[in-house]
Amino acid sequence: MRRLPLRIFAGIAAAPLLFALLPSVAPAADTSALSGPGLAGVVPTVKELSLTDGETFKLTPATRIIVSDVDEAQLHDEAALLAGELVALDQQHELGMNHAPEIVIGSDLAGPSDIVLRLGTTKDLTSTEGYKLLIDGSAMITGASDTGVFYGTRTLLQSLASSGGAQAATVIDEPAKPERSLHVDAARKYYSPAWFEQVIRDMASIKLNQLQYHFSENEGFRLESKTHPEIVSDKYLTQAEFSSLLTLAKQYHIEVVPALDVPGHLNQLLNEHPEFRASDTAEGRKVLDYSNPQARALIFEIIDEFAEFFPGSRWHMGGDEIFNVEDPSDPAKRFPRLQGYAAAEVGPGASIHDGYIHFLNEVNTHLHALGKNQVRVWNDALYGADTSVALDASVDVTYWTKWHPSMPTVDTIRQHGHKIVNFNDGFFYYVLANPGAAYSTPRPAADIYNDWRPGVFPNKDWTVPAAQRGQVYPEPSPDWLTGSSYAIWSDSPDRQTEEQVTAGIRLPLRAMAERVWNPTGSTVSYAQWLARVEAIGTQPAAADLTSVPALELSKTAVATRDGAPVEGGLKQGDKLTWQVRATNAGDTRTTVTLSDDLSDAVDDVAVSDAPSASVTDVKGAVVRAPGTNAALNRPASASGQEVATQWGPELAFDGALEGQSGPNGSRWSSNGADDAWLSVELTEPTTVDHVTIYWEEACAASYRIDVSTDGSVWTPATAVISPTCGSVDRQPLLIDQPVSFVRMQGLDRTPIGGKKYGMSLWEMQAWTGPETGSATPPAIFDKELLTWNGVLEPGHSVTLDYNAVVSAEGNGSIVNTATLTSAYHPDFSATKSTRHLLARSTATDAPTEGTGTVTPTKDTATHSPSEGTASGEPTAGTTTSSAGTNAGQGPSSQADSPAAAQDNSLASTGASVPGGLAAAAVLLLALGVLLRRRRAAHA
Repeated sequence: MRRLPLRIFAGIAAAPLLFALLPSVAPAADTSALSGPGLAGVVPTVKELSLTDGETFKLTPATRIIVSDVDEAQLHDEAALLAGELVALDQQHELGMNHAPEIVIGSDLAGPSDIVLRLGTTKDLTSTEGYKLLIDGSAMITGASDTGVFYGTRTLLQSLASSGGAQAATVIDEPAKPERSLHVDAARKYYSPAWFEQVIRDMASIKLNQLQYHFSENEGFRLESKTHPEIVSDKYLTQAEFSSLLTLAKQYHIEVVPALDVPGHLNQLLNEHPEFRASDTAEGRKVLDYSNPQARALIFEIIDEFAEFFPGSRWHMGGDEIFNVEDPSDPAKRFPRLQGYAAAEVGPGASIHDGYIHFLNEVNTHLHALGKNQVRVWNDALYGADTSVALDASVDVTYWTKWHPSMPTVDTIRQHGHKIVNFNDGFFYYVLANPGAAYSTPRPAADIYNDWRPGVFPNKDWTVPAAQRGQVYPEPSPDWLTGSSYAIWSDSPDRQTEEQVTAGIRLPLRAMAERVWNPTGSTVSYAQWLARVEAIGTQPAAADLTSVPALELSKTAVATRDGAPVEGGLKQGDKLTWQVRATNAGDTRTTVTLSDDLSDAVDDVAVSDAPSASVTDVKGAVVRAPGTNAALNRPASASGQEVATQWGPELAFDGALEGQSGPNGSRWSSNGADDAWLSVELTEPTTVDHVTIYWEEACAASYRIDVSTDGSVWTPATAVISPTCGSVDRQPLLIDQPVSFVRMQGLDRTPIGGKKYGMSLWEMQAWTGPETGSATPPAIFDKELLTWNGVLEPGHSVTLDYNAVVSAEGNGSIVNTATLTSAYHPDFSATKSTRHLLARSTATDAPTEGTGTVTPTKDTATHSPSEGTASGEPTAGTTTSSAGTNAGQGPSSQADSPAAAQDNSLASTGASVPGGLAAAAVLLLALGVLLRRRRAAHA
């Protein structure tokens, strides 16, 4: 048996005698009730859940991840990723682990709270993505492959997030369909690497396994091309940036499928090569003249570059919307060169569509030669009435629409032997579109959950019940139907920000994931299912456990006598104001313990009030706990509404954002007046921090927020505001006192068709505090030890402030020492001491000031702190000491100061002695703090 470097107490080898004295006790699993449905509430619903009489699984400080020797090569990455995810989840939900889990490689027996990852076969599984999860105090995940193990960890993480643990049970789970996808049009709109990173993690959490990356369009080409840089848009992802995303996607078991449309949707490329356009009409400028050998050679050069860049075997070659099906004229006459290509390559009687299919087959053959043997094409232009040439049966068809009679049915596609992926545009198209344009209102998640299954394909008449549309294949649907995909199309790229797109697809994407993984598994109502989704939340990014955090520690003390700074020694009755501050100077969130030991000072000072703790962000602003939306589902009224039976004021307070509910969106639309208003009555008098409004396209040209205590007398709470239509508008209120009513008071309408419409908004919210944030844990003081435990985001700081009065005087001193540790990096420690001399007034007794920073670095065996620094000049009335590992190397100005000298000796963390003793010193310090806590607890 051996252990990976993520071992808790990585410095254990440096101090074996110390740890030989510590007992090894594995705590019993906590069998208390879960806070939620646990495994029964994961999304997507597991295939089979059998409850047993065993013990509940919960995280504890003893949690380990165990992988057998034979599985290490395949499961090493899964274990490391899970360790970081457990830490992030523990930080988010306070699940009780409080340490990075030890990863054990070997045949160690699993104890309570352990997680075992293993490969193996299970008779009930038919998919390589399947897994078996056994919960009985520990959690054992057996996967048919490393992907199966990975999906087992997704289920466990969701249960931990929603319920704090997992109930004793056996889970048998696998997907109904092998392809579960999200398509992103990242050609029309630039999406940042950070956005893709979040999307990849989010997809994996709900067991989606394909990201179809559409990087070429009429309006943009947004992936760097090194062979043809002239075709790339001004704003794009570099190949280095996207290579990192490919690595991340592989880590999360997501295949990235490149989508490069040919021969249509190529206007961006053809702007740089106009000689290769099929014609100079609006229709032809977007289409490649594939009759031209040089045009085909250009496309193949671009395909060659990106076929090598993308590692998978899949490729989407597009093929959609080539010829305008609503133009009654003959496309052969509109594109004579393409008709000539058909006659030359297929035969004298060939149609222009025969030539088009022939070209697709040529592209498919080229891709197969490059190792892309799972090629895809859109369905709409295939197998028309005048088509006699068949597309190679190896090409999969992504079936998105049947809005025109010329478009093939699913049965027609199947008759030619193709496998099909369901991209149903009636359910899965999320389009950034102008109001009134096709797909401008996305299908709500409730419809997907209630009405869609993998065998429900699109038809023109979406208002007809799904069962009557003629393209429905009941469950279990046929094997040729390989899965489904949700699709983001960025037709009007500025309509939404990245954040709005993320919020808009969140629920529909989960509804699709639910039904494609286990079509008939979840039988609860949509409201119950939605409650499960919200309880699970979003899986945070894995904590980086490969590097030690960079933490800064400072400590100051100001002494006053009768309100004036003390310039000599302290006397009885003098006041001390102490401040201890820790800053996360690293780039990952870190759980820290900040403590100040006053055990040597309690006989000389009396702390006069409760210590306070505050957290500040990178800009120095205090981080507050998130507020609540006090307007949610509260009684509403308005000056009127556009239609008597639609779009009433109550729809602006139902929690449905940006049209995600109902056929016309859940929104309020006013009467046609410039002074239209919308108000809400709060549950009780409430101090409102800010109001958030999700505006529709017909927004107010100007408005104001008013508040009232009785609903009759209104007071302006903001200045006049001119919002951006279609945006999210957050306005802080100028009134800091409880109110009972909040009103949006319109002052002018946005001109649309003159002033045809009133004002329309999706949702209005009244927040009692920030919409995001975190509560700052309190500082705990037991008369000897001041302690704060909490999470610091990168760049955030925590400050502890407390006051004391000198209660004794003499020739002694007041010494208290601050210690900073990181719960998930226990080999890290920094200290800083402050010393005050009592009743002495010589010049050498003047307090001193200094600053300290400890930035540990990683070595091959353990995480070791690097040298710290000490600096400062004597300052009357203030004393601090530096944190570091070589604190004796203070500035020369402190060399003759007894106070400074003693401070520096107390601040050492051990780097001036051999490495083993240094680690032992750090651990002894931590042990001393622990023992003091235990004494206090048992006093």
